[in-house]
Amino acid sequence: MRDHVLETFFFRLLLVVILLHHQIAQVEARLPGGVRLSSNDKWTVCTSPWQPFVQCTIGSTDPTDFSGYGIEVFRQASLHLGWKTSDYTWQCMDWLNMTADMVAPNGTCDMTAADFTYDGASLDQGLKFAYPDAHDSFSILVYAKEETSGHWLFLQPFRWEVWVMLLVAAVLVGVSIHLVEVMSKKYTTREIHLETNTFFGEHGWFDSMWKGMGLIVNAVDPISTATLASRLVVFVWCFMILLLLTMYTGNAAAILTARRWSSSIQTRSDLMGANFGASNGGFASLARLGVFPTVSYPWRNNNDSAAFLEELRLGHVDALVLDTAFVQYMAAIDCTFHEVDVPFGSLNYAMTFNPSFPATLADNFSRAVLDMEQGGTLDRLRTAFLVPPSSCGSGASPVNEGVTFGQVYGLWIVLAGTIVVALCLAYLKSLFNKKRRIKLLRSLNRRKNLAQSPAGSVEVNMGDKVDGGVVLSINPVA
Repeated sequence: MRDHVLETFFFRLLLVVILLHHQIAQVEARLPGGVRLSSNDKWTVCTSPWQPFVQCTIGSTDPTDFSGYGIEVFRQASLHLGWKTSDYTWQCMDWLNMTADMVAPNGTCDMTAADFTYDGASLDQGLKFAYPDAHDSFSILVYAKEETSGHWLFLQPFRWEVWVMLLVAAVLVGVSIHLVEVMSKKYTTREIHLETNTFFGEHGWFDSMWKGMGLIVNAVDPISTATLASRLVVFVWCFMILLLLTMYTGNAAAILTARRWSSSIQTRSDLMGANFGASNGGFASLARLGVFPTVSYPWRNNNDSAAFLEELRLGHVDALVLDTAFVQYMAAIDCTFHEVDVPFGSLNYAMTFNPSFPATLADNFSRAVLDMEQGGTLDRLRTAFLVPPSSCGSGASPVNEGVTFGQVYGLWIVLAGTIVVALCLAYLKSLFNKKRRIKLLRSLNRRKNLAQSPAGSVEVNMGDKVDGGVVLSINPVA
């Protein structure tokens, strides 16, 4: 009888082992040593609401309530491993509660689909990570309402210093042309016939300055010049006007058509000395990058993110430095938020597993995520969840401050150099004319010595008149 009982016991035990061997699901429970459980046991996948990565309601376990980039990455990876939806359950938790549960010995979370930051602090707690499924960075978020164009829009393409220097340049061009023409015509017949020394004559002070300024708006005929030096000045001045006119037209069109906004924070360097905030989780990473926020905000759920966005909207902080994906998401769905400058730093997000999670299974998830990245699945998920269509339209940009003098002062340098060269050429020409005149006078004195004249000998001097149009006169010599 006793032998029969023992035989029955061992037979039933062997049957149970055989049944478990064939029915057990390919999952392992959260127990030391990776002890296998029955097929009825499921993984608990925890997550936390975090736009745009995860959307869920805290406390919910309904699979239809979970969506977002992190959720879809996990679902695709689990399918890659051959899991079915019946192999795991969802749990939406507060961020702090979830992170504490992951490292607690008696916690309920086996893994997360919330994309933890892959950093040393998490590794020190014993958490295991899959291959990063999101590579992110930091970006600067500012709040600014759209501005409308003012009544003085036509002046905005150029800063005030450009307008002033443009008028100064026009005056200098007029003065230089006058001087060049006067010096170039000195000691020639044109000096008297064209009256270049008068104020209102051709190439006079007034005429030259008026035409120099009138060329800016094409209000006068081209300046008539008789010398190479003055023509050189006119050419460079017209070329300069052409370039400035092109800049004015393009800038004015951009100001008219673009949605414009202004903010005191435009670049990362503007954060120096400014009042700006960051999340608690990113505070240490920013400090390592040399960025030191003045305010640190908790970020446990969407209510916390709404709270610090409201702080920015009310002007309590000048900017927020947050994850680039979140910044770009907010800028796309709310037209009063704007991303400024370029992203900086490096952040990696990945699925996490509790310390007792089987390392082999964690490696399988890593391989699945890597295959998804190489196959383009992650790119498609990023486009679907992390890059929402913008409701703000196109053309949003910071307020255009206009072209500054520092951006175009090279034109003034070229113009000034041209004027100096022209004056030098005019001076050299005047010296040449003077030398030629003296030589001509001497020749005439030798050839036109009227010794036989009743008046006696004559002397030809500068300023006298003789035939041929040369400005000369004949003075009798006693």
